[in-house]
Amino acid sequence: MMDASISVSGNAPRLLRDLAEKFPFATALALTRTAQAGQAAVKDHMATAFILRNRFTQNQVRIAAAKKTDLESAVYLTPKADYMVMHETGGVKTPTRAASVAVPTDQTRRNKRGLVPKSAKPRPLRDQRRVFVMDLKNGSRAVARRKGKKRLPVSVLYVLADEAKIAPRLDMQKIVSRIAVTDFGPELEKALLAELKR
Repeated sequence: MMDASISVSGNAPRLLRDLAEKFPFATALALTRTAQAGQAAVKDHMATAFILRNRFTQNQVRIAAAKKTDLESAVYLTPKADYMVMHETGGVKTPTRAASVAVPTDQTRRNKRGLVPKSAKPRPLRDQRRVFVMDLKNGSRAVARRKGKKRLPVSVLYVLADEAKIAPRLDMQKIVSRIAVTDFGPELEKALLAELKR
């Protein structure tokens, strides 16, 4: 059996005490900065993965800052953006207030940003001339518009489906996890060095 002891003298005890006192604050700061980086990355991804009407959805990506007494930070969506949850997990969208899910086609009118304006959505279209609901050969129904005064030809604007499959493309968890792996270490080192220089 072998015993070993280390004698610490000089400035070392004070430095160790300083490190012990400042480590929780530096860790909290590093966690918060990492969450902020994850938040920014998710917002940037949203801008490329989705056609956004404005910045409302991006502004619902928030962070919970870490504290030295609670060393945990998070990136999350507010309840106002609960419609984005299915874009993270994937799933099947079913109608809530209507009988069907209206799925736009490539013939649906869009603005320069690729968004469907309110006037081109199914409810306002109901009152427009030459717009009607028709049965398709596959058994589905659709919102269509006659191109002229005659019965044919028509443009199919929306397919009325019982459900619509939503593919996962938000990738929020994946993005934040990647940022946590790459950013936390450097952020902790930077925060510790800054605290020890105070």
